[in-house]
Amino acid sequence: MSNILTIQGLSKEFPIKKGWFGQGKESFRAVDDVGFTVERGKTLGLIGESGSGKSTIGRMILRLMEPTEGKIYFHDKDITDVKNASLRTYYSKVQIIFQDSASTFNHDVSGIKWNRYDGRRKKKQILKFVKMLERVGLKAEHFNRYPHEFSGGQRQRLGIARALVLKPELIVLDEPTSALDVSVQAQILNLLLDLQEEFELTYVFIGHDLGVIHFFCDQIAVLYRGKLVEIGDAKNIYVAPKHPVSELLLESVLTLDKRDLPMRGRAAENRASTQGCVFSATCTYARKECFASVPPLIHEGDGHYHACFYPLQAKKLS
Repeated sequence: MSNILTIQGLSKEFPIKKGWFGQGKESFRAVDDVGFTVERGKTLGLIGESGSGKSTIGRMILRLMEPTEGKIYFHDKDITDVKNASLRTYYSKVQIIFQDSASTFNHDVSGIKWNRYDGRRKKKQILKFVKMLERVGLKAEHFNRYPHEFSGGQRQRLGIARALVLKPELIVLDEPTSALDVSVQAQILNLLLDLQEEFELTYVFIGHDLGVIHFFCDQIAVLYRGKLVEIGDAKNIYVAPKHPVSELLLESVLTLDKRDLPMRGRAAENRASTQGCVFSATCTYARKECFASVPPLIHEGDGHYHACFYPLQAKKLS
């Protein structure tokens, strides 16, 4: 099956102002030389703690943010620098579903403003959207409601309908269930899976919960401090992670008390380290080589890659 999305050497730097009046400007890399592919009809999960760069990658895929380096290909076409009409065409094929759907709607308007349509075309478009509302589990009567009149789950369904009405091929899911109750999370995830099969959609799922990512995704890409540290089949990474970062993300699923996880809150704290593995200052397995050299992505077979000099041995987890 062909790749719908290809990311090559993607990096993003942000400036840091130091001293009085912003003197002594420096920068840090929120995303550092990341690359991956996504097959048509499949789901890739981008997972990592806060500061890992996963959301920044999502914004660059959507062209909401310009990359410092690297290329983004959609159907083998370079869209890294496209603008104007070409960018509008791209947006008709690529959409996003946000974590906080409430902030993405105009709370002063009920229904939809159809400035471009009159008469029969307007009626046709309204019927089209109402049909999509019903497909995602809402009712026709919901069309004329204000955003604040919906529950959190209903607003997320509304956001899904808004994305689907343009008939996209690729949808970026930016933690689409993290703000919802657990019972509603399952409903939304199952709805997204049904819609993926029905409309032959491809997803890039951004999240921090390996349990959800494992359930929902075909492949997982694990990020830490902007670096891709492991990528492969979702089941393989969940059952037998090779990188210590992946192991800790798995422990966060299996542990009730998250406070004891050593990785939490450390991503930004360790940014000063410029040599060696990005996780070396936190890793309990780190050796001398880990502090001196950056490990390359090593192929374990079956499309499974990790960036660790001393990969973890398989554990019996299910």
